[in-house]
Amino acid sequence: MNYQSRHGAEPTPEQLSTHLAAQGLLGRGGNPISPSNLRRHFLNWRIYNL
Repeated sequence: MNYQSRHGAEPTPEQLSTHLAAQGLLGRGGNPISPSNLRRHFLNWRIYNL
């Protein structure tokens, strides 16, 4: 939701991965969360956002 507020559009998984890493939210080993992992959750986030 933070990304959408700033950019006015839903992020792609790649954009969301970069945005979350900049916010300090990282995956295993301190690496950015993989876009493929984020892609699995997009439908749930869309429903939650509505």
